[in-house]
Amino acid sequence: MTPSDRVRRAACAAAAVLATLGPSMARAQSIADRVRGASGDVEIRFAARPGVCGDGEGSVNFRSRHDTGNDGYWHCEPGPVRVRLTVHDGAVQAIHTLVGTRHRAIAGLTDLGAVGDRDAVQYFLSLARSADVPVAREAVTPVALADSMTVTPELLTLATERSHPIEVRKSALFWAGQVDESDVSAPVQRIADDTTEDRRLREQAVFVLSQLPDGAGVPGLTRVARSSAEPWLAAKATFWLGQIDDPGASQTLRQLVTDRSVSDEVKGQAVFVLGQHDSQDDQAFLRSQFDALGTKKLQDRVLMGVAQHGGPDAKAWLLGIVTDSARPVEVRKQALFWAGQSEALKTSDLTALYDRLHDDAMQRQTIFVLSQRDDSAATDALMRIARSDPEHDLRKQAMFWLGQKNDPRVAKFLADILEH
Repeated sequence: MTPSDRVRRAACAAAAVLATLGPSMARAQSIADRVRGASGDVEIRFAARPGVCGDGEGSVNFRSRHDTGNDGYWHCEPGPVRVRLTVHDGAVQAIHTLVGTRHRAIAGLTDLGAVGDRDAVQYFLSLARSADVPVAREAVTPVALADSMTVTPELLTLATERSHPIEVRKSALFWAGQVDESDVSAPVQRIADDTTEDRRLREQAVFVLSQLPDGAGVPGLTRVARSSAEPWLAAKATFWLGQIDDPGASQTLRQLVTDRSVSDEVKGQAVFVLGQHDSQDDQAFLRSQFDALGTKKLQDRVLMGVAQHGGPDAKAWLLGIVTDSARPVEVRKQALFWAGQSEALKTSDLTALYDRLHDDAMQRQTIFVLSQRDDSAATDALMRIARSDPEHDLRKQAMFWLGQKNDPRVAKFLADILEH
């Protein structure tokens, strides 16, 4: 065999090897290179971390590793993560993250196949750090969903790097609190406490504290809520404390209501969130603090919260305020208004109340509250007042509100009154 024959044979063997390795080389190509070489809508997929599931379309559920049960409301597949990217001239223009099997073919979609979790995380982190805001913000999500990767340190670093847009930092901070890899309460607390930091990120930090599992963020939220230096942030912390089912959170909220050193902004938020609780103890607490609160705004929030929850205790308490002539009339009117907006008082209760009240302002308020109800009993009550109340002004008031109702009976009733 001549030297030239040996060269040709080696070249052929090399070509055969390259042909065999062609698909492997394509797989070895970086995600960034493969995306840059594509055009239009492309999709890659990788394994999802435990607890992540979705319906394959738009719904994604991110549960902690301590809670991986199905909530029963929708079919939730445990992966894979599928990221759809819109590519134009080699650049990513949009990102949409899905979890679960794709159930239908999508015209024009290029499937780039499965990629490694580590490669996916590094690729999307690079986008989060370098792409335009809409893409960078959405690139954070697949980072958090990827399996077999510890990403909390990277997410916290991204959140604290002030060179990045605030929306990207907020997204990174949110997901750092969701992945449940470690206790992040301390670094998130530092962001909330940092007075030199962007206000929007500090508000996000307070929210993230409220989302940490097992009440891990309650101590931090409590500290922020009790701080008088920045009422706007303390009010945010107070609101999120009210969304946590934790005995310590409820105790803090009650202390904020009774503490005279707390600003009205924070106190008002504490009253509001306690008023949203179904707890009978919280409702009883608010009723007990009504007179001590002093300001009309705070008292109005108590009235609203108590009325919304209804029940015999709420009804009796509200009626006690409405009928207490020693109280300011504006307080009594507000109690009647909020009672009328809820199920605390039935229309029959309002009708009986009108007959018991003897001052003009309260009777006018009762007429107004009746006018806000759509049931026929309320219309009947207004027609009775318009027809037979001894006070001319009250009859006019009832007729005015009847005129706002779209009820055939009312038109005939008003026509009969005018004829006579």
